[in-house]
Amino acid sequence: MQKLKSNLLWGLILFWLGVAEIYWNLAPHIAGYNSASLHTSAYLILKSITLVGPDLLVILLGYYLYNHLRKEAVVIKIWLNMLALGCLLSLLLAFTDNGINYYPTTIYNSLFPVLRNSYPLISGIMGGVIVSSFFSAQQVRAQQRLVILAWVMITIPFFNPVNIWGWNDNFLALFYACLFILGGNLKPALKYWRSGALVVFSLGLNLLLQGLMPFLSFDGTTVNRFTTVTNVLTVLTAYALDGLLVDVLTKPSTSYLLSTVVIMTNSSALAVLTTIAGEKLVARSNLRTAVLTTVAIGIAFMLAGLWQWFLARQRVQKVGQQIDDFAAHDFSEQRMFLLQGLKRFGPNLTVAVIAYIVAAALMLLMNNSWHIQPNVGPTYNIFFYTFTQRGSMLIIATLLIFAVVKFIQAISKRYWISLAIVILMSCSFVIANRIKIAARNEPILPSDMAMLKVAASLFSMVTPSLWIGVTAGTAVLIGVVYWLERRHQVAVTFRGHWRLYYLLLAPILLASCLFWNHSGTPLNNLLTSLGNQPMFYNQLSGARINGPLIQFMNNVDVKVMDQPAGYSKSRMEQIVKRYQAQASKINRHRHNDLSQQTIIFNLSESFSDPNRVPGVKLKSSPIPAIKQLQANNTGGGDD
Repeated sequence: MQKLKSNLLWGLILFWLGVAEIYWNLAPHIAGYNSASLHTSAYLILKSITLVGPDLLVILLGYYLYNHLRKEAVVIKIWLNMLALGCLLSLLLAFTDNGINYYPTTIYNSLFPVLRNSYPLISGIMGGVIVSSFFSAQQVRAQQRLVILAWVMITIPFFNPVNIWGWNDNFLALFYACLFILGGNLKPALKYWRSGALVVFSLGLNLLLQGLMPFLSFDGTTVNRFTTVTNVLTVLTAYALDGLLVDVLTKPSTSYLLSTVVIMTNSSALAVLTTIAGEKLVARSNLRTAVLTTVAIGIAFMLAGLWQWFLARQRVQKVGQQIDDFAAHDFSEQRMFLLQGLKRFGPNLTVAVIAYIVAAALMLLMNNSWHIQPNVGPTYNIFFYTFTQRGSMLIIATLLIFAVVKFIQAISKRYWISLAIVILMSCSFVIANRIKIAARNEPILPSDMAMLKVAASLFSMVTPSLWIGVTAGTAVLIGVVYWLERRHQVAVTFRGHWRLYYLLLAPILLASCLFWNHSGTPLNNLLTSLGNQPMFYNQLSGARINGPLIQFMNNVDVKVMDQPAGYSKSRMEQIVKRYQAQASKINRHRHNDLSQQTIIFNLSESFSDPNRVPGVKLKSSPIPAIKQLQANNTGGGDD
C-alpha cells in the first residue's frame, strides 16, 4: 500500500511538471492576456501554481541523489539516457510528415543536449551531482555555506532585475543545479505544521502577488515578472512541500522519472504538439489545449515505461554495469581505461574528425566573402553560420565522407591511403566547383558528369598556375602518405561482420539520394527535419547552405512533375494516331499548302496582354498589331 501511494504521488508530480512544460508551450488563448483585469490575474495564479511542479521534482531528486556513492556513474548514465532517448524520439518523429519539418534544429538539439541547452532541468541535475562530488558528507560547514549561497542566488532576482543571472535565457540549468543542492540538504519535516505553514504562507503570498501584478504593472510588460519557476516564492513552496513528501515517498526509479522528463520536454515532441495545437485547436482553446496536454503526458508515461523495458534488457544492463565498474575505480585507473579506449577507437575517431574538417571546408569554400545571407534576411559570418546554424548538414556530410573512407579501407585495408584518396577527391571537387562558380555562378551538378566525355576540352580551361598547384599539392600528399604508411602504419582490422557492413554502408547512403526529393516519404521528411534546403531555384545558395556534396546529391533525382494517371508510351502513340487520322480528314479539302506558309513563334515570359488580367481595364489595347494579326490569321497565346 505504501509503495502504491508513493507511485501515485510520483505520477502526480510528473503530471504537475508536464502541465508546466507542455501546456504553456502550446500558448493557449488565455496566455495572451497582459492587461489589468481579473482575467489576467486568474491566468497568472493558475500558471504560478503549475510552475511549482518542475521545482518540486528537482528538489526531490536532489534529496535522493545528492549523497549517491558513485556520482560519476550517475552523471554518465543520466547523460547517455538523455542523449539516446532524445535522439531516438526526434528521429522517429522526423520520419513522419508533421510540424517537426518546420523546426530543423530539433534533432540537432537532442544530439548535443548540454551544449544546446536542450534539457536544462536534466542538465541542472547533472551539474548539481558534479558540484556535490566536491563535498563529502563530513564537510558539514562547507555544505551549509553552499546551501546559503544557493538561497542567496535564488532570492536576489526577486528584488533586482528578474533575469540578473540569465536564467530565463541560457542559464536555466544553473538554477536547477541550485535547486538540486537545496534538495541534497533537505530534511524531512519533523513537525508537519511547520512545513505545512510554510507551504501555505509562501504559496498564498505568491498567489497574492500574481493576482496584483496586472494592476501594479504600468504598461503590461512586467505582468509576468514573477510567473517563472525561478521565483523564490515558487521555490520556497516546492521546498516546504517536499519536506512533507519525503516522509511518505519511497526512493523512485530515477531513470524512469528522467526519461519521462526527456519525452515531455523534447523539442521535437513540442514542435509536433505546437503544430497540432495550431492546426487542430480552434483559437487555441484553453480546454482543448488542456486535453491535448493531458493526452501528451499520458503518452509520455507509456513511452517512458517502454523505454524502461528496453533499459532492463541484458545487453543494456551490461553497459550500465561497465559504467558502475568504471566509476568504482580511482582516477588513475579511470585515466588508464580512457586511454585504452582512445587507442582502440582512435583510428575511427581520427577518420571522423578528418571527415568533419573536410565537410566544413567544402561548405566554407563555396563562399567568396566572410559573410553569407542565406535567405532574404540577416547576414551572418560564414564561420558562425556554418558551425552553429548548419551543424546538422555538416554531420550528414561527415557521415557520407566517413562511410566512403571506411568503404575504401574495407577494400584496400590501407588506412592512410584511403584517407588520402578521399581528401584528394574532395580537393578536386572543391576546385571544380570554384571554377564553375566563377564561370557560370552555379556549383557542379549531376548533369555536368556528361561533360567528362570531353574532359580534354574541360582541362584546357584550367590555368597553368592551377595545374602547377594541383600537381605540387598531390606530390606533397603522396609523400606524406608514403611516410605515414612507412613510419606510422595503422592496422585496419574489422571485428565480426564489420567489413561487410562498411562495404554496404557507403553505397546505401549514396544511393539514398535517389529518394530524397520524393515529397512526403520518410526519407524526405527526415532530411527536411534536419534542415536540408535543396533550393533548386538557386543552386549556388543551395551549395552554400547545404554544402556542395549535399547539394550535388539533392540534384541526382529531381522530380520535375508528377506522372499523370494512365501515362505510357502506348497511350501517347494512340493519341498521335487519332489526331493524325483527324488531320488527314481536315487536310483532304484544303487548298493551301502548309509548307508554303510562314509560322512565327515568339516565346517571351514577359509578354502578355494586361487586359486579360482580372480587374484590369485599359482604354486601348497595348498590342494592337498583335491583335490584328490574330484576327486575320491563325494565332493565339498572348498571355
